[in-house]
Amino acid sequence: MTSSQTTSPDSRGSWQPATAVASGELIAVDGDVFGDAVNVAARLLDRAGAWEILATATVCVQLTAAERSLLADLGDLSLRGRLEPVRTYRLLLG
Repeated sequence: MTSSQTTSPDSRGSWQPATAVASGELIAVDGDVFGDAVNVAARLLDRAGAWEILATATVCVQLTAAERSLLADLGDLSLRGRLEPVRTYRLLLG
């Protein structure tokens, strides 16, 4: 499993974190990680808003029913560099 995080300042200069999580096979070489899951997480991160956590369906099927109840289905998103859309979910924060 892999996750990517980033922060970006808003118009007031405050930091607004966003996270994207994808699951799949990874290859680690000299401290760098490569694989489809890394690319998908990076593309989802491009779509995430401030304070938003996005996850793929492959991550969500590994969760318990109670954990899945905290997710909103965003449907299939078309991501740059991918032929097939990716089923995506957003964590519903309090």
